[in-house]
Amino acid sequence: EEMSEGLVRLFGELTAKGPHLGPSWLDKRVLQRLLLSEENELFDPARRRVDLSGGGMDHPLTDYFVASSHNSYLVGDQFRSNSDCRMYEQQLLMGCRCLEIDCWDGADGEPTVYHGMTFTSKIKFRDVIISIANFAFVASAYPVVLSLEMHCSLPQQEKIATYLREHLREKLHRPSDDALPFRPS
Repeated sequence: EEMSEGLVRLFGELTAKGPHLGPSWLDKRVLQRLLLSEENELFDPARRRVDLSGGGMDHPLTDYFVASSHNSYLVGDQFRSNSDCRMYEQQLLMGCRCLEIDCWDGADGEPTVYHGMTFTSKIKFRDVIISIANFAFVASAYPVVLSLEMHCSLPQQEKIATYLREHLREKLHRPSDDALPFRPS
């Protein structure tokens, strides 16, 4: 209730400053500030601190609310905008815990990330993983799920696996061979 009152108060302050000229009084800046404000936070601020020392995360993934991102690498629209590793960094710093990585064969033998069959620019998978490794646990100690949309040939998939092991090291959860009755492609 206190948080709701804070959001109403913030809304009143923001809209009181602008002219009330029809539907344009709630402009993009005001809406963005409202949506990203602490008063509009989904979670109880008292639970912002993370203590994973006692286990505590032993439920199936479907039992948790996970802040996720789609086309995480894009700066703009999904048809012709630029791809940028810094978008992963920004989303991790905002608390995102599930990132999508669209993996495609690179012409130079290096896996690339981009929105396939479009005019978006391409970035190297290796650079994406380095960015994620550097920023994954700056804003939150909660685990990060990487959703790899795989369109790569087997040799480039092997490079991806190598980069994941190389750059994420102990941050990468790797189940034992006994835990997987099959090998995903």
